[in-house]
Parts: sequence; structure tokens; C-alpha cells
Amino acid sequence: MLRFFRLKDMVNLLHNQLLQKQVNYRQSFTLFNKVFVNCESNLYTLFNRLLYIELNMANKESYLGEFEHIILLTIMRLKDEAYGVKVRQQIKVLIDRDVSIGALYATIDRLEKKSYITSRNGQPTPERGGRAKRYFTLTQRGIDALEDTKQRLDILWCGLSLDRALS
Repeated sequence: MLRFFRLKDMVNLLHNQLLQKQVNYRQSFTLFNKVFVNCESNLYTLFNRLLYIELNMANKESYLGEFEHIILLTIMRLKDEAYGVKVRQQIKVLIDRDVSIGALYATIDRLEKKSYITSRNGQPTPERGGRAKRYFTLTQRGIDALEDTKQRLDILWCGLSLDRALS
């Protein structure tokens, strides 16, 4: 039983390092193999399963969905002028996609919880009935998520051509 807790601690350590981008999957797997190469096969299998579960949880927490990707890129493009209505308009103009304000704000709240963006309130204006605009800014973590997603998409597109897709 004591070994199980040590194994679980190792999985948690690797999971935290992956989330903080201190190591990548390949590095964590290499470390795993060095540490547990002499373990009994059932312990090795147990650790491998725990690592798989932890890595999948890390991916779910850091995965950037298509709509999140679109919103982050739009906020990046708008810079200091990124607020709800402007983000929505820009998405319509750039990619001809109608976005409900509810879907936009639900996704913005999710991005803020993931620490990919921050928000601040502007000055209240009479045109808005005394309400302030809520402006959005990318964080370094948001920029890292965009960069990671771009790299993954570039890998998927590498060597592919749409004109050869049906051949």
C-alpha cells in the first residue's frame, strides 16, 4: 500500500509539472521509465494507468476548443478595444460567424477561469445608460495556449494539401 501512495505522488508530481509546462509528456514518460524500470509488472501497469488518467485530465484542463481559439485570436487582434460587442462584431466581419452574446460571455467566463484572459471595467458612459464596458486582455497563459494550439495544428497540416484530399 505504501508503494501505491508513492506511485500516486509521482503521478501528481508529473501532472503538476505538465500543467506548469515544466516538462512535456515525452519527458515525464522518460522520467517514469527511469524511476520505475525495475518495479514489479503490476506496479508498472498501475503507474502507467494512473499517468494516463492524469495526463488526460491535464489535457482537458488545458485544451483550447475552436470557439475559445476564435475568441482569443479576436481579443489579440482588437488589443485595447476588446469588449463584448466589438469581439462579436469582429468575429462576424472576419469569419462571417454569427455569435450570440450569451455564448460569447459564457466562453469568456470560461477563458477567464482558465486564466487565459483578464477583464477590467472601463468608464461608464451616458450612451450605455451609465454602464461600463468590460474590456478583455490576453494573459501570458492565454498566449501560450494559442501558441501551443497553433503548433499542434501546424503539425496536423504538415504535408497535407486539400487538393490531394480525395485522391
